[in-house]
Parts: sequence; C-alpha cells; structure tokens
Amino acid sequence: DSKADTKAWEAMQENVKQDKENFYRGQQRTAAGFMSMAKTTLELLTTVTADADIARTFMVQPLLSRTAYAVLHFLELLVGPRCQTLNVKNPQRYNFDKHQLMLSMVQLAGQLARYPEFTQALADEPDFEESTLQTAVDLLNTSHAYAAADTLSAVLHSISNSPGRLKKKARMSDEAAAAAGKGAAAEGVSDMDGVEAAAAAAGDWEAETKALVGKWIAGQSRTPYAGSAWP
Repeated sequence: DSKADTKAWEAMQENVKQDKENFYRGQQRTAAGFMSMAKTTLELLTTVTADADIARTFMVQPLLSRTAYAVLHFLELLVGPRCQTLNVKNPQRYNFDKHQLMLSMVQLAGQLARYPEFTQALADEPDFEESTLQTAVDLLNTSHAYAAADTLSAVLHSISNSPGRLKKKARMSDEAAAAAGKGAAAEGVSDMDGVEAAAAAAGDWEAETKALVGKWIAGQSRTPYAGSAWP
C-alpha cells in the first residue's frame, strides 16, 4: 500500500496519487469480483454434486482428473504455507471468507468421494500430499467444525487405502528395502576390501621382516657378534 509510507505519499504529485488511487480501487473491484465468482461456482458445484446421478458424471475423464486436481489445489491454497501467512485487511470488502470456502470445498470433496474413482483420482494426483489434508482436518477441528473435519478425515482415509495408493506405498517400501540391501552389500564389499588390504599389508610386512631377520642371521654366521646394531 503506497499510503503506508505517509511521508512518501505526501511527497507525490497529485496526478501520481490519483493514478495510484484509481489503480488501487480497480484492483479492489477485480479481487471482489473474482472471489464472488469463485464462491458462486463452488456453491453451484456443491449443489449439483449432492445429486448422486449428477455426481456420477464427474467420474468420467477428463472431468475426473480436473476435478480431483481442483479440490487438492484449492485446499492447498486455503491451508498451505502461503495462506497461513495471508492477512487480508477488510476481507468482507473482497467477499473473502476463508472458513466458508473451506467448508464448501470439504463438502464438495465429501460428496464426490462417495465414488472410489474419485478417491483414486485424488491419490493419483502428482501433487497429492496427505499432510495438506491432515492440516485442513486439524484446522477444522480447531474451529469446532467437527462434522466437516470428520468428512475430510473419511476422504483422507479412503485415499490412503485406495488400491493405487497401497500399491505405491508397497513399491516405495520395496525400493527402500532394495536400496538398504544394496547399501549393506556395498558396505560388506568395502569391509572385505579393507580386510584383504590389511591382510596383504600384513603379508608384506611379514615378508620384509623375514628378509631382515635372514640378513641378520647370515651376518652373524659370518662374523662374531661385536655389538653391531640391527643391519
């Protein structure tokens, strides 16, 4: 906000201030319009998907993947790091109600999650993070929206136990086990190499020692001991 710095604002020319005021008011109207459209669209979706027959039409591609992406994307926007630090001054002016948006999105997700195709589509989304949905559940419980929290918990449980998700977890577990096995094998090879190297070094030392002792014995057999040092 240009007006935050009072001295800088007062130092501006009147035409510059007028341009900034006009731009600011235009952005306010745009933001309010977009939020109003988003709320209306979300309310329409929650209304039509309450009908099981209409909700079934969302289980057909490409609408299925697009809807799953939209649900996850908007939940991430509402509970992710960016929104946690978002501070909207006069949110009513922009039709911004974070809590109501969350409730509507959870209602939509719950109504579509009656079908396993939708929970599988959520699980298959590349950007799916269980932590995002769990954060949303925690926030809903904190705000005493227990029914919505239970709905989203049920959705999360369905996703976690979907066939595709279970296969993915099993694959990740197998890959981790294989990687650990390779690491252990490599460590074993490394240890074996170290043992072999130590044995070789010990063998060299033993050979050198025998050679020195042999030289000393040979010298003693040729000349009497006269207090000479180790040759």
